[in-house]
Formats: sequence, C-alpha cells, structure tokens
Amino acid sequence: MRTLTVLGACAVLCVSCSSGHVKIPGEEVVLKENECKAFYTQGLEAERKEEYGKAAELFGKALESDQLFFSAYYKQGRCYALMGNWAEAEFIFRELLETDSENSSLQQSLAFVLLQGEKDSIPEALTILEDLYRKNPYDISLCSLRIKAFVVADELERAEESYAVFAETFPSELEKIRELDAVVHPNSLNDDSED
Repeated sequence: MRTLTVLGACAVLCVSCSSGHVKIPGEEVVLKENECKAFYTQGLEAERKEEYGKAAELFGKALESDQLFFSAYYKQGRCYALMGNWAEAEFIFRELLETDSENSSLQQSLAFVLLQGEKDSIPEALTILEDLYRKNPYDISLCSLRIKAFVVADELERAEESYAVFAETFPSELEKIRELDAVVHPNSLNDDSED
C-alpha cells in the first residue's frame, strides 16, 4: 500500500510538472534577484565602456534588488556625475548619505558634485572636505580634491598652503603633484616661457 501511495504521488507530481509551470515558493523573488543581478552586470559593462547614460539606466533597473540597491544607486549617481548631470547625482548622493551619513566615499562624492554646481554650494563642499581631511589627512584623492576646491572657491592662499603640504607629505606622487601644480599655479607655464 505504501508503494502505491508513493507511486501515486509521483504520478501526480509528474503530471502537474509536465502540464505547465508549477509555482514554486520563493521562485519569483529568486528570478527577480537574478534579473537585477543581470542588469547590474550589464550596467558595469556599460560603465566600463563609458556609456554612462546606458549604465545609469541599467543600474536603475537593478534597484529592485535589496542586495544590490545601495551599490546600484551609488553607481547610478556616479554615472550621472560622469555625464555632468550634477543635480541628479547630488540628489542620489544626499539620499544615500541619509542612510549612511559617515560614509567618507559618499561625502567626498557629494563634495565633488557640489563643486561642479552652483557657486552657492561651494561653502558646503569645503565644509565636507575639511571635515573629511581632519579625519584622514593622508587620503591622497581627498587631499587633491580639497586643493582643487580651494582653487574653485578662489581661496588661493589656502590652495597654495595645502599644495605645499601635499608635495611634502606625498613626495612619491610626482604625477599628482604636477597635476596639482598646474591647478594651483595655472600661469606658471606661461611665466617660464617669457623668461
């Protein structure tokens, strides 16, 4: 009798499986997660190819994933920034900072975007960068952005002082020092050629 019950159950299972799709518990969530992962991966590829509009759209489609949400949202904001869509990038970075206010990468990204926007947002960018600098004065990209921010804010004396500290602190970063020198001393090339 037991064998007959097992065979009957197998027959019912086989018939139901072959007659159409059987709804499996949790399958929709797994399928949606896999779809989002595919969008995210495609977004990374588009970003690598510098197709930022396409990448932002794909990262937007990946936002339905709880696992990928923050990463996809940050990537979308980064793509907007790389396209020069400062307002959209600022909105995303501010929203992400609401959930992770101590994230220095997000803070630095927001400061960068603020420096690209309206002049009245420059003081906020400088405040963010100064706070970050106090916490980590040895972050090369932060120090570099801070110097550029002083130039944008027309605080040339502070830019000069920060540049001197940078060159002394990071003497092996010759390429970055040259880049910053050109930012802090934009007329030095012209001055040398006139001698």
